[in-house]
Amino acid sequence: MAPKLRISAGPDAEHLEIISVNHDNQPFVIDSENFRGRLAVRIKDFVGETPSGETARKTTKYFEEPYGDGMTYSIQVQGQFPKGVTSDQLVFGNAFDRPIRNSLPYGTSLALRFAGMVDPNLKHDLYADKPWAFSPMLATMFRVQANRASEPFEESSAQELFKSKQWPEFPSPETGVEQHFVKEDLSPLFYTKQDGENSLNEDTGIDKTTVEKLHSEDVSVASSARASWMGKKAHREKLDITESDVITVDFCNGFIDFNSLQLVLPYMNLHFDLQKYWDGQPVRYVAKNIETDEVYFVVQFELMELSEEAKSARAEQESSASEESESKADQADAQDEDQAGDDSDSSSNDESDEETTQKSKSKETEISDDVD
Repeated sequence: MAPKLRISAGPDAEHLEIISVNHDNQPFVIDSENFRGRLAVRIKDFVGETPSGETARKTTKYFEEPYGDGMTYSIQVQGQFPKGVTSDQLVFGNAFDRPIRNSLPYGTSLALRFAGMVDPNLKHDLYADKPWAFSPMLATMFRVQANRASEPFEESSAQELFKSKQWPEFPSPETGVEQHFVKEDLSPLFYTKQDGENSLNEDTGIDKTTVEKLHSEDVSVASSARASWMGKKAHREKLDITESDVITVDFCNGFIDFNSLQLVLPYMNLHFDLQKYWDGQPVRYVAKNIETDEVYFVVQFELMELSEEAKSARAEQESSASEESESKADQADAQDEDQAGDDSDSSSNDESDEETTQKSKSKETEISDDVD
């Protein structure tokens, strides 16, 4: 039986809501000072929790077409960064609240080596108290599409922005829009408007041939050019994502099987039973500014059964710790009372001894007087 999932999203980890999975017609809206946009999560053979009153959808046409045929899940995001950000500052990856080092399976080092082969820009510390793994977002995504508005967007709500003629449609094979999937094209970010015409921004350091490859109709050529150019930190630092840009990305792969809950590394023929090693805490996908730590959006995956078990276990641990603390406090109070009693007894004994001594001295004085 497939494990039940709970998928939620929000502008940060403190403001998450359960979202509609496999419902491209109901993308979840993010509207914050850092990010204005929408996202959709697709999971093949989905079994899990849905928003109140909604019917669960097990799959979507996304997985039936050649583009998504080999995928098992997809996180598609589209949005604008009102404050602007460089492509080196903008990262995407995983963040955890508690250590996972004791839950990591044998072979983790091999898995990380494989991850480094797939994504050379990946930085991580899975052995930290708060583990993390992040990559430059425009480099790590399966597909990236950039649209630059000819005029700056007005200050308005995300929903109002979606109605703008300058705002691109949200790709989907189900909603009747012309574009079914994210188109690979990063080239608009390298142009600037001068005298009413678009011209190549020489400040980025890119050459015309590379830009033409980024705009190629051949997806493999465009994707390869993006990976090559964005793979260099010096390049990313020169490329700005402005408030006039709308970025659409698709983070997807076929490495996680949600039916058997296994991580599959095909090139190394390795399989990891995630349910065996997952400690119950949620897995968060986070987009943020690596320098300022400003969060743009969060998508959270939870295994409902493990999550509840983990919460119960943590509650028991906290209860035990609280009882142990109270017990130690009671013992300390008892010791203080015993000590106080000992001090009192000692004081009484001292007073009694002093009184006896005084009486003895008085008696000696009386005897001396009689003798005289």
